[in-house]
Order: sequence, then C-alpha cells, then structure tokens
Amino acid sequence: MNVNSPVYPQCGEFLLAITMDRQRFFVHPLSFCMRRREFATLSIATVSAGLAGCLGSGDEQDRPEADESQPIWLDEDGHIDVADVDWGVEEADPEDPTNFRFWLNSEQLEPEMNLRFDYTHGYEPDLFETVPEFVEVTEESVEGTLVQHANVIHLGSFDAEDILDSLADDADYEETGERGAFTIVDERIAIGQHAIILGDSADGLEIPLEVYEGDRDPLEIADPAFARVFEELPEDHSISGQYGLPPGVDLDVDGQYVLGLSNDPDDLPDGPDDRIETNWVFLFPDESDLTEEALSELKTIAHSVSHAEIDGRVARVEGEWGLV
Repeated sequence: MNVNSPVYPQCGEFLLAITMDRQRFFVHPLSFCMRRREFATLSIATVSAGLAGCLGSGDEQDRPEADESQPIWLDEDGHIDVADVDWGVEEADPEDPTNFRFWLNSEQLEPEMNLRFDYTHGYEPDLFETVPEFVEVTEESVEGTLVQHANVIHLGSFDAEDILDSLADDADYEETGERGAFTIVDERIAIGQHAIILGDSADGLEIPLEVYEGDRDPLEIADPAFARVFEELPEDHSISGQYGLPPGVDLDVDGQYVLGLSNDPDDLPDGPDDRIETNWVFLFPDESDLTEEALSELKTIAHSVSHAEIDGRVARVEGEWGLV
C-alpha cells in the first residue's frame, strides 16, 4: 500500500506507525467515502484520512493536480471562505474537554487545507499502539480518539498522576515542561486529566493546547455549518468531516461545501468484502445547486443506498459502504 500517494500526500511514516493492523482490516469508512473503484487497494485505519487533511503540506510533485475552478469553500488565495448563510442551528460552544467537538478548530496550516478531522468513538486498541508504554489507560477511561492537523488526541478521564509516576521509570522519555493542566513529555506529548495529546511536533502541539486554554474558537463557532453537521449525525457514532470532498473523490456536483459522515463504532468490517451502514451529510450554501440530479450523483458514494433525501441546503444519504 502506498500511503505517500497523491491521495495521502506526505505523512507516510506517521500513517504507517499508527494505522497498520496486520491482524485484520481495520477501516474507518468515514475516512474515504470514495467510490468502489477508488479504494480497492486500501486498508487504512481511521487516522489516515485525518492526515489526508494535510493536503498542501507535501512537495509539489506529491500534490493532486488543482482543479480549474476554485472550490466554493476557498477564496482566490486558498483560504477558507466561510459561507454567509443561516444553517438553522443555534450557536454552540463546546465546553466539555472529553467531547471531540471541544478540540476542533479552524486553523488552516497552509492554503487549500480542508480541515479534515476524524473522530473514533470509544476505545479502539489499534489507535493506542504508538502511545508510549508509560501511558496506561483502561477501556473504560477512554471516550474516543480525535485526529486533526496530524495531532492524535485521546479523550477521556485519565489518572495523570499515575501516568507521570510510570514516566519516572521509563528511561526512553522525560518530562520537558508544564503547560497549564498538562505535563509535556519529550516536547511533543501532553498528558492531562481529560486528554493525552500526541503532537506531530512541538509546534504542532501548540494548537490543541491553545484550544484547551480558550485562545482559539471551536470550529463550529468559526463556521456554524459544522454545528449543522453534528446536529445531523448521531452523537454516539464515529464522525468525520471536512470542507469539500476528500482528495481522489470525483463527484460531478457543483456547490458542495461541507461533508460529514458517521458510522456505529461497533460496526466495523472484518475483511475487504464486508459492508457497514454509513451516514453521509452534504451541505450546500445555495439550495439551487442541490437538485435531484445532484442527489443522484451523491448517492454513488455508497455501495447501496437505503435512504436519500434533500432538505433545503442539506442532502442526506444512508447506505452501505465497503472496501470493494
């Protein structure tokens, strides 16, 4: 499998370190939402598409070719252009640090980044394989795992003091500082009561720590379209979202703005032929773009469709998803 393909630019070593599972196919269906022919060779865990959101961080030869027309969610400089429409939701300000929505932010590290995030609800042991051994957690203590900006954030209720006691006995790691409620380890790991953050670098760690300190607005404050996405999808599901569509997904629709998708975290495929129930939500700022013809095209994202409808600026598709 080539994780350094144009669909997943750069991030390859990091991807391999935290996503490969030789025992079975562990795939987060939300992470790709590609058509069947486009992922026949893929078997990547949930974090892969979160890192696919690093679009724009690789060398020029690793990037997908740009579209002739600029997506509606980008301005001419490649920065996010928030749609000025009423999404029919009240302003939300997540305050619970064990909720993944608390940590989501609108920081666009480079132009044309789509702010992809992937949240896995509950405890998934594969996502803890690269957590240092001194970090011991129980399944009951974990609320879920979020990936955004190449940072992996494990959420829950943790015994930080016990973890730091174990750190003292681990010669491979050392405490390198403190930041408010967090202890910093090796400059890129933050240990706290409600979150264990694995940053891609010391600078990368800065973003989630500023979110925790209240110095950055939540994503759904910056753009209420995401609050609408969360209103549409079940709270106890694993959820992914982003502007536009993932790289490599080719749907012939105009005006698509934000995508959200979810599935039951207990309903994961055991092999490439398995299918799982998935919910897709597509947001369009201009209702005139969301036609029956557009809905028919959106439905091709699923292997089979059990329900599809248009509701103003929102298209909903429910159906089965699988690798092949």
